Amino acid sequence: MREVNMATKIYIKHLPPVLATKLIEEYKLPTPYKEVLISACVDKKGGFAGVYNLSEKYGIHISYWQFVRYLGVGLEMFYKTHTYLGKDYSEYLKV
Repeated sequence: MREVNMATKIYIKHLPPVLATKLIEEYKLPTPYKEVLISACVDKKGGFAGVYNLSEKYGIHISYWQFVRYLGVGLEMFYKTHTYLGKDYSEYLKV
């Protein structure tokens, strides 16, 4: 995982769940990426538990590798939108 993606994931995990969900919704990420981010970072379900959570909660049926790929792309989208709006979390880059 890229360093920026890891910092973004840590940042989202440290946010309160309501605020993290609000930011993800506010940034208008497309549908599979939004749900994967919520499942992995807000609900803290990674791997096969995250895949199962997606199928049970949202009706999205994807494989483990698609989950990992969508998580990476979703984290990049979140980071680009977050930094474009002038917000910074550079202290999380030093993990």
